[in-house]
Amino acid sequence: MLNEQSIKRMIGVAEFLHHNPQRLVQDLSAMLEERKQVTPEQRSEWLRENWRTEEFAAAVLFNVLKEVEAHNWALGFFQNTPLADNEWPIVQTEMKDRGYKTWYLGEHGGKPKHQHVPRKTHVQYLLEQFATEWVEYQLKDLQIGDVNEAEKVQNELANEFLRAIDRLAGTMLDAIPKTSGLRATLGLHKDVVAANIPDANKLDLSAVGSNTGKISLEKMKRILDYFGRFASDVEVDRVPLAIRALFLSSQHTRDFWDFADLVTGWDVTGTHADFEDPRNVVPSVVRTEIWRSGKLEQMFGYKFGIVTRNTIASGKIRVASNKPIGWYFNKPSMAATYREENVQKNQGRMSSSVVHCFVSPDEWCHRMVEVNL
Repeated sequence: MLNEQSIKRMIGVAEFLHHNPQRLVQDLSAMLEERKQVTPEQRSEWLRENWRTEEFAAAVLFNVLKEVEAHNWALGFFQNTPLADNEWPIVQTEMKDRGYKTWYLGEHGGKPKHQHVPRKTHVQYLLEQFATEWVEYQLKDLQIGDVNEAEKVQNELANEFLRAIDRLAGTMLDAIPKTSGLRATLGLHKDVVAANIPDANKLDLSAVGSNTGKISLEKMKRILDYFGRFASDVEVDRVPLAIRALFLSSQHTRDFWDFADLVTGWDVTGTHADFEDPRNVVPSVVRTEIWRSGKLEQMFGYKFGIVTRNTIASGKIRVASNKPIGWYFNKPSMAATYREENVQKNQGRMSSSVVHCFVSPDEWCHRMVEVNL
């Protein structure tokens, strides 16, 4: 703070320099000469010693991020199967012999027996190398030095690489559901009534009810009914096929919240006929649970999860079961991240790769359901 004595001193110095301009030039020359003799190391040392004094304020850096990450979900439909370097996947399909017959035995041993004829097919799958493009980055910031750009790029590249693999899995899932012909992939026993087994796992429910593009109780019943056809001991491994989770757009969260209404979507004015459906009424205990937790986790004896993803468009549901739709073969020891640096150009670049392949046999198509709302 300036006081009267300080002001008088400053005025005196100004008057002295006004009458002695050569002294001012000499002082400035001496200061410049002294500054030339200060090395960068001395300047850094002085800053370290005096940074916390009252003459300086401490700088605090706060980072702001604006990115919205994308959800992965499709890879979970496949069974992750790591392989060694010298392993090559071969898928064997065994078809049962449906020629067995029974009869009453006569006194002389009865009729000739049927000879069992096994039928097997083998398919060998080739693994491919899947890689990212080269991503370039700066080795050092010319103003502040090392900024660990390589570490940042490696983390971002790993996330984007996993996202790319998940997109491949999603492309595989898009090709699996069938609008018809599903029974032909299952090898039904001759005594099975074909109508009891679904012939499609791609269900178009857009015309069910008056709420196109939204989830209703009737649509949920049809989804659960599909799994009910395989929920007994009809599976060869004697493990019932069960619904595991519904993967859908985040925009459909409110469809389940509407179940908490006393009469779901009822409009007493009659101006919104599309939402007037008193049949979408769930028991009070279910409404209470939805109201409390926002979740619907059980219906008609089936437990399931509802997973909303921001990478799924509205109007479509993928339903996963407790069994994989196929394999994701990969060789972890062959996965690599390649890195090159050019110090002269102050530039580096990086790329990641993996050796893998997706396999989904037709006999497992029925293990998932795709629903158009």
